[in-house]
Amino acid sequence: MKQYRVFVLAAALAVASAGVIAQESPRAQLTLGQTRWDQRLAKSAIAALEAAARDRRTAAEAHEALGRLYTFKGWQQESAFPGWHDEPSLRMRALSELKAAVAADPSRASAQEALRIAEGFAAADKVDPAPPRPEIRALDATLQSATTPADIAAAVDARARAQADPAPYFTGAQMLIDRGDYDRAIALAAAGATASDRFIDENLSAYQMTGKSQGSYARGRAAAADLAGWAAFLKKDYATAAARLGEAERLTQGLDFANQFHLGELARAQNAPSLARDRYLDALSLAGGPAPMRQQAKDALTALQATGGDAAGFDAWLDRELARRRDDRKAAALKSLVDRPLPPLALTTVEGKPYDASTLRGKVVLLDFFASWCGICRAELPQLKAAYARYQNDPHVVFLLVSIDEDDKRLQRFLTEMKFPFPVARLTAEQAERTMGFDNVPATFYVDAGGVVRYQLNGSESHGDSVGRVSWYVEQVREFAINK
Repeated sequence: MKQYRVFVLAAALAVASAGVIAQESPRAQLTLGQTRWDQRLAKSAIAALEAAARDRRTAAEAHEALGRLYTFKGWQQESAFPGWHDEPSLRMRALSELKAAVAADPSRASAQEALRIAEGFAAADKVDPAPPRPEIRALDATLQSATTPADIAAAVDARARAQADPAPYFTGAQMLIDRGDYDRAIALAAAGATASDRFIDENLSAYQMTGKSQGSYARGRAAAADLAGWAAFLKKDYATAAARLGEAERLTQGLDFANQFHLGELARAQNAPSLARDRYLDALSLAGGPAPMRQQAKDALTALQATGGDAAGFDAWLDRELARRRDDRKAAALKSLVDRPLPPLALTTVEGKPYDASTLRGKVVLLDFFASWCGICRAELPQLKAAYARYQNDPHVVFLLVSIDEDDKRLQRFLTEMKFPFPVARLTAEQAERTMGFDNVPATFYVDAGGVVRYQLNGSESHGDSVGRVSWYVEQVREFAINK
């Protein structure tokens, strides 16, 4: 355990030392900036490299490093880490920094090559995301092959020094849990939570929207809490397990399969069969989850539910229970009224012309704000297409997508790929957030024929209700008009 305390303390001291090192010489600043960017700590890297760029002795190297950093952020960081997206606003910055590097040292061949690459990206219709670096893949493989606690600790340390994302901590914690080394797993999970917060702090702009960065904070903290809670459960420290698993549940809003399963196991161990049954059912009502764990939840329910060993009877009971939960979700969803007028929106067509909003008047409107870089949007929009089939011939219902994309080429590729059967308009992200009051996409609004927003939904759907849920809201909004 002492080894892990020292390890976590060293990580904390490394964070604190950044401010001290930032006062060093231009050459030290340059080295610091390059090291921090190798670790993918953008904020610290940029601050150090900008300081180094102000000194003529390090200007060329610093401008080149900044140009490479902005090239990555502008064109290549899409999905490099969970929640990361390209930042088109930084593309001109990449070019200007690389030109500054060449101006500072016209003989600098590496800067000239980096500038040619960035100019090629600027002219290209599509730029592929940067693949994981070979050295990081090798360190990940070393961690996965580690067998002893000491080997795992060393592999996590090496991987964390090379790149500062929290993944090695969480991977190492799970490996230690699998080996029964629960105290060290808990310590490593805590270090992972600290690393996760710092990594997001250093890369906030990569998440594009406040809601997406906040979601990433919550996911990192929830992963750490669930790992620690599960380790405490396996230690039979049920009080700690309840606290940490409950923390993870709050952070995930009860929408993480593994966490709900772990809570079910805790309730069963504490001889609370009714609560355990509800936890397992809550888990199984969620879409996804590893198949072996889903089967474990069903097996646990079979043991708890008296069906006389009748598999058909159990399956029928399970279907009824999951259907009841779906009905409860629908009832709760339809009570979540917004009831505010739809504000004026300065929409344009994809081609940049003013959008004719008169086509929406007097109709029930599903207004969905999305971005082609948003992974959740890309997962949800095919469900929206499927739901549209029911209304495509209904003149009283309109589906309208509104893109907040900044990158015209990316948007056009996405629209060509998806072939949406309903119109797509555009609005800047800033205008959409300010006018409609959301900080994340997808954001969906259901508007009645009188122009009143009745319902607002943000984020993803976790229960497999996506297609049916559209009809819940559309039909309810119709009812408002009938009952007036």
